[in-house]
Amino acid sequence: MFNENKKHREEKLFDFHKNFLTQKHREKLETGWGRKFYEEIFINIDEKIFEPMYSKVKSRPNFPVNIMISLLILKMKFNYSDEELFEQYNYNIMFRYALGLKDFEQYYDISRTYYNFKKRLLEYKEKTGEDLLKKMFNELNKKISMKYNISNKEERLDSTLIWSNIKSMSRLELCIETFKKFYKKLKIERYEKEIEKYIGSDSENYCYKLKKEEFNKELEDIGVIIYRYYKKYLNNNEVNKLAEFKTLENLLYQQFNIVEDMEIVEPKDSKDIKSYFIQSPHDPEATYRKKGKIESKGYCTTLIETADTENIFNIVTDVDVSQNIESDGKILESKIEELKGNDVKTIYADGGYDEQQVAKVAKENDINLILTGFKGQERGNNKIKLSDFEITEDSIIKCPYGYEPVGTKEYPNSIKVIFAKSACEHCEKKDICLIKKGKSNYYMKVKKSYLRKINILKSLNDNIKNKAWKNRAISESSMKQIKTCCYKDKIRFRGKENIRIIIIFRAIAMNFGRILTYFEKAYERSAFIVKENYKNFENNCYLGDNVSICKKIILFLKKLISFYNNFLKSLFLITMNKKNIIFEI
Repeated sequence: MFNENKKHREEKLFDFHKNFLTQKHREKLETGWGRKFYEEIFINIDEKIFEPMYSKVKSRPNFPVNIMISLLILKMKFNYSDEELFEQYNYNIMFRYALGLKDFEQYYDISRTYYNFKKRLLEYKEKTGEDLLKKMFNELNKKISMKYNISNKEERLDSTLIWSNIKSMSRLELCIETFKKFYKKLKIERYEKEIEKYIGSDSENYCYKLKKEEFNKELEDIGVIIYRYYKKYLNNNEVNKLAEFKTLENLLYQQFNIVEDMEIVEPKDSKDIKSYFIQSPHDPEATYRKKGKIESKGYCTTLIETADTENIFNIVTDVDVSQNIESDGKILESKIEELKGNDVKTIYADGGYDEQQVAKVAKENDINLILTGFKGQERGNNKIKLSDFEITEDSIIKCPYGYEPVGTKEYPNSIKVIFAKSACEHCEKKDICLIKKGKSNYYMKVKKSYLRKINILKSLNDNIKNKAWKNRAISESSMKQIKTCCYKDKIRFRGKENIRIIIIFRAIAMNFGRILTYFEKAYERSAFIVKENYKNFENNCYLGDNVSICKKIILFLKKLISFYNNFLKSLFLITMNKKNIIFEI
């Protein structure tokens, strides 16, 4: 049964902090990060969002949702393991203070409750399709935005590849591991002789002992065994509903060519293995992608954050996890309607998001899409650049010296522009020009995508370009922050939905970190003002030798009062620059 947590607002007669901590320790507790987390995050978590997860029948009340959510946020903030998290919860006063716990008696052992809550989150999303965590994240962002007057008219986005917690396997290892996982689920006590060598040993060690020429034969053998067990349990209603059976079925048809009538199973050619095929039985949703020289087996994480320079700090407004084979353009296209609903007017992104359909959808939704850092963009040499030509989105009108092309040939993804021999032959810049000499004339081949990209760049003024490049650099920094929970780009979790939940908590932790950083800088500014006022007071204390003692005392007291007022103002009040908002610290 759902019950909202209100105990943290209650005052206790025997308060642990007041009765057992010294004044110095209490002051440290009141000014530390724990209080700021409690005020900015903990009390703003709307527990009622999670009410549908619990039974409506009168029963034992639930563990406080705001404590559980806060635990997961702090886990990602400090990158704790589960054991470290439980230790901090049980014995760290500051940590418990952040969760609204004022003594050490409440909620001691939470390990089972913690894992059950995560499981319940996943099961509810799978069963209903409703994303309660995302809803809570959005509500939390609205409260932060209203409190600090953060505008989301301008936003930036970027994406990064994240490895799932799986190892790279050869095709033979993959088949053995998938079969082992399925076979163990059957709970058969005695192994058949032909499969004992696979089940009774580690797949990596087994494959390591094989010679190169034996691999294909072994792959064919394990394929036959997988096919036999697949046919055996295909009509078994208890077994064919298992996730392990479905993974085995997908693997069979992805890795092997099967002639059903003759029961022939042959391994597919390596060229026929696609990037979206299963990479590991422990995470069937993970896919393979090679981006430049970087290989990844896992997912793609997209992050969107505010980018208005008038904001006192910017916050992460959305994160998403998708299969890494999805193009950046498709991901952005799916987000545009949601961005419009949040009143976003401008989006900054890199050249990887440049697709005609994306630009079209953005324009239809009145969103200004500004792209930078295009692939293939030319810079920093003495050669004439494509941007020096007079161009449109799909053709070249003139060369930099005013000569028009005499013809154009169109291909599916490029165009060939032909220039007259008489025009180019005597040109002084022909050695550094993009136009090349042909048999009877001069020509130039250009990809249509390059024309579109250069056309976009030429339409931007210098101020917008500089702002766009600055936003791109900040996006790269945000990508590093979101991946602090990874080691060498590999996260400690598996499964798309599980990783998505972790990334949302990491985004909330990032937002809290930015609030904390802002106030730390605000305290530094306040201390500087106090120091400057004291210097001015010292300099103005000398009143001269010819002034009477009474007048000296009166003038001294006036200056002392003036300094004291400035001291209080600088110590307790901070005026936000450009915002005219005063906050009490």
